[in-house]
Amino acid sequence: FMKKEETEVLEKELNEIQPTQEELSELNDQGYLEDSAAIVGYATRQEQFKAYAESVLVIPPESSILDFGCGRGDFFAWHQSVYQRENFDYLGVDANQVLIDTGLKIYTGVNLKCTDWNNLKEEDKKDWCINIRSNNLRYDAAVETSNEDYLKSTISKMYEMCNQGMIISLSSDKFDVENQLSYNAGEILKWALQEYDQVVVDHTTETNQFLIVIYKNN
Repeated sequence: FMKKEETEVLEKELNEIQPTQEELSELNDQGYLEDSAAIVGYATRQEQFKAYAESVLVIPPESSILDFGCGRGDFFAWHQSVYQRENFDYLGVDANQVLIDTGLKIYTGVNLKCTDWNNLKEEDKKDWCINIRSNNLRYDAAVETSNEDYLKSTISKMYEMCNQGMIISLSSDKFDVENQLSYNAGEILKWALQEYDQVVVDHTTETNQFLIVIYKNN
C-alpha cells in the first residue's frame, strides 16, 4: 500500500488532469467532439490510424473484437473501411459517456457501452480484445493501486474476456513520452510469461509504443 505522502501526491496529480475551462469549451464544441483526434489521445488522424493498423496485424479480419477504452468507437469505422466488412462484430467500452454518445451519433451500427471495463460480463466476450494506448493514462480514482498493478489488472480482464487472444499497446520507457505512463517491455513480458502460456512482445512498431500479444487456447 502507498504511504500517506504518496497518496496525497497521486491525488494531486489526478486533480491536475481534470479539464480546464478551455478544454471544457472544446468538449462542448460538437465539431471538435466528432472529428478531433486529440480528444481520443492522438496528435493526428494519421497517427491514430497508424496505431490501429500496427496493433491488429495478427488478428484475422473476420474476428469479433472487444475494444477496451474505445473512445468514440473510431476503430469500428476504421476497420469497416479497411476490411470492407458490413457485419463487423464489435463492442467498444469506455467510461466517458460524452465520447460514447458521440460515437453512437456519428457511426451507424456501432455497438458501444459506457462502463468501467472491469464490469464486463460473460456475454460481452469476443474473439479478440484490444487496448490501443488506453493504459497510457490513468482515469480511475483508485489511488491505492500502482500503475503496474493497474496494468496487470487490465491485462487479466482482457484475457478473461477474449476467446482467442488479446493485444495491448503501451508507451515504451525507452522513449521520453510526455504526460504518459511508460512501461518496460522486458519486465511486463517476464510477468506475463509467469501468468500465461503464449506471450509475444513486438517492439518493432514505428512509434514509441510496443505491443503485448497473448494468445488463448480454448
